Amino acid sequence: MDIVCRSPRGEILIRVNARPEPASFHDNVRLRGQKFLQSVPNPNNKQFRPHSYWTYASADLRREYSGVCAYTGMFLVQGSIDHFHPKSIYPKCAYEWNNLRYCNSKANNTKDNSEFVLDPFSVGDDWFHLLFPSCQVTPNPNLAKIDRYKVRQSIDILHLNSDDDFVQQRSDFCVSYADGDADFDRLQKLSPFVARELLRQGLNTPEKVANIFGRGRGPKPARPDDIN
Repeated sequence: MDIVCRSPRGEILIRVNARPEPASFHDNVRLRGQKFLQSVPNPNNKQFRPHSYWTYASADLRREYSGVCAYTGMFLVQGSIDHFHPKSIYPKCAYEWNNLRYCNSKANNTKDNSEFVLDPFSVGDDWFHLLFPSCQVTPNPNLAKIDRYKVRQSIDILHLNSDDDFVQQRSDFCVSYADGDADFDRLQKLSPFVARELLRQGLNTPEKVANIFGRGRGPKPARPDDIN
C-alpha cells in the first residue's frame, strides 16, 4: 500500500514550522527521480546510489531548517538527509521535499528503515521533555500511555539517551550558558530543544542553570590580552 507524501504540519520535537519547497526542487530532484523510478520502480539501495538526487537539496534543507537536526534538536556543523518514510519501502517518497529530514548522521543511521520513530513534523507540542542535570530525554508524563510509549520508542531507536555524545552535547550547551560563554539567543540557535526546556522549567538565567549543574558564578580569570 503506497504512502501519500503529504505536506507535513504540526510541530517538530522543537516547535519548527515546515518550510516550503524551494523553487528549484521540482526540476533538480523530483523530475530526475521520477524519471529513474519509471525505469526502476522498486530500486534497492545499490540502485538508488547513483540516483541520489535528494542530495541536491542539502543546502536548501540546511538553510531552511537553520542547520538544526530534526531528531536531536541540536545545531549541526554538517548534517545528512533522512527519508522519514524509508526510500527502500516507499520509493515514491524518495524524491519528495516533505519526506526529507535534515539530521545528524548518527541519528539517521540508527533510525535506518524504522517506521516506529515519531515524525518530527507531526508529534504533539511538548511531547519530549529534558531532565536536568542528567540531560536525559523523557516523555511528557502528562501524555496518554500510548503516546508515552511512542516517545520512549523514538528515544530508544534514535539513541537519544544511550549515545553518550548526544547527552554530553546537551550538557555542554547548558554549561556554556551557565558559564556565560553563550547567551540565551545563541543557545536557542545551537540547541532549540535545550533552550526550550530550560525556559519551560524556569531555568532561564545563567545563575539558575549554574546552580543546577554545580557551576560557580564568580568572576572569570583575566585573559592575557585583558591585562594592561
